[in-house]
Amino acid sequence: MELSPDLLTLETHRQDVTSGRTPRILILEDDPALRRILWRTFAGWGWSAVTAATLDEAKLYASEKSSYNLIISDYHLPDGTGLEFMDWIVERGNPPPFILMSADARIPFRIQAKRLQKPFSIDELRSLVESTLLLKANQSRLD
Repeated sequence: MELSPDLLTLETHRQDVTSGRTPRILILEDDPALRRILWRTFAGWGWSAVTAATLDEAKLYASEKSSYNLIISDYHLPDGTGLEFMDWIVERGNPPPFILMSADARIPFRIQAKRLQKPFSIDELRSLVESTLLLKANQSRLD
């Protein structure tokens, strides 16, 4: 069976074109149960995920030399907001795609972030993550 060009691109991106590694995802979620579910979900898909419970912890991980292919962040955090984290990431240059999760439909929206409305299904999560990574891979190919 031959894969379509989009599926080939996604499969290539899953192995991180530049390093041959699986994508690294930073998850910023203050709810311990959801944070654990997200980590296990990505691990089950064979992807590498790092979790943080606070904005400060996420900044610490993002400051390390390792880079992330995707960031998934809750909006409401104990020490700030997911948008504050996104702004901080953007200021550092070359930001990875960003998915913002919230049960609150009234949160401010920024074009740089995809939105994931809580509660969500694992299928919704996977679809959004894969489409976001595919879009980034296609944009990288054009650059």
